[in-house]
Amino acid sequence: MAQDRDLEAGREARRVKQRPIRKVCRLVLVTWPGRRRQRRHLSDLDAEGLRDIGKTKCQALREARRWFWD
Repeated sequence: MAQDRDLEAGREARRVKQRPIRKVCRLVLVTWPGRRRQRRHLSDLDAEGLRDIGKTKCQALREARRWFWD
């Protein structure tokens, strides 16, 4: 009985520890490539596209140069 409780407590502890790892993996695998892609597209916008989103060419290039994790 005590062994079962210890086993269950160990499993719960592992589940709690894995949650942050899953969030980090999701951040790396989903968020970062999306940011990189969006910033690359931002740098490719022409004057009309930049005007539509209210950015100057300088602002767009500054944003595009940011690191994907930033």
